[in-house]
Amino acid sequence: MRLLQLVTYYDAYLGTFHRANPDVAALPYDRQLDRLLADGFSAGHVLAPHFQPLGFETEFVVANWVSGQAQWAREQGLEPAIDVAGAMRLCVERVNRFRPDVLLISDPISLDARFLRSLAWMPRLVMAWRQAVIPPGTDWSGFDILLSGDEGCLRRARELGARQAVQFRPGFPKWISTALADEPRRNDVVFCGQISAEHQERAIGLVQVAEAAERPISGFRTDFHLSGSVDGILARHNRGALWGMAMYRALRRSRIGLNFHIDITGRAMNIRMQETTALGTLLLTEADPSLAQQFAPGREVETFASAGELAEKIRYYLDHPEEREDIARRGQERCLREYSMESRTAELADLIGNLL
Repeated sequence: MRLLQLVTYYDAYLGTFHRANPDVAALPYDRQLDRLLADGFSAGHVLAPHFQPLGFETEFVVANWVSGQAQWAREQGLEPAIDVAGAMRLCVERVNRFRPDVLLISDPISLDARFLRSLAWMPRLVMAWRQAVIPPGTDWSGFDILLSGDEGCLRRARELGARQAVQFRPGFPKWISTALADEPRRNDVVFCGQISAEHQERAIGLVQVAEAAERPISGFRTDFHLSGSVDGILARHNRGALWGMAMYRALRRSRIGLNFHIDITGRAMNIRMQETTALGTLLLTEADPSLAQQFAPGREVETFASAGELAEKIRYYLDHPEEREDIARRGQERCLREYSMESRTAELADLIGNLL
């Protein structure tokens, strides 16, 4: 069975990757892709390669990656992409040439029903993932399954034309945890993520943490790596956006990893939960009744329900390292057991098998 996954990466990340790896653009396509995947960006969403041990023939395509898409086109005797729009247009050719049985789209906003209607080859099963804002005008007619961990997105999927909406949570690859296992703890509190109009509660929470960090007696060191526009106290604490292995290294080096969700979703579902726990760092996340379905609060992760409780727990776990590391270890064990990429792809493979 053939499976093709289409994703998009942040343009800012792709730019950072190529500045750090200027030789990549001159490599053959397969070697470019190997180098990109080795940097681990959005690794919990990179599903296609993990289907290969299950007997699938797969392709993984970063739709908006100009360098990779251009090189693939050259090797196929096609006109290479010169910009993001050209790279996106090549996705039609990628699907038509590979002729997948299963198409998994991880950006069904850029690649919605209008993209499906442009294909000469129609896969037997079209799946997509979404757990963020769904803009007006989105069309998911023709999608067989929409995957999400957010009930709101699942409800909206059916309204927008998806035939089924199925709850699914991403995982985390063990190879990253293994590669960074010996990184020493150097920082107190870390947060890596976006600040935008869709993250207002996050911005408020981080301001409160920064204010607590600056208290003269009970203060601590923050390690914020924020993308987006920030000012005031957040600008003082922002050390610049990180992605891929650099971000995972920052998480691993910190004693406590904070989690604040995007405003529209629930409070126990983003991939930062897997990233932080898998790296063996104590996850301190928003309290939510559904959290216990994934991790045991107080035993595998810790929670907060107010700014005051958040500051108190940061201080407590910085002052009690053995208790902190015990919780982090149990969280890591559970994450790598239940949210490994092997378990995530096995769950999806069962779903695919039941439908085809």
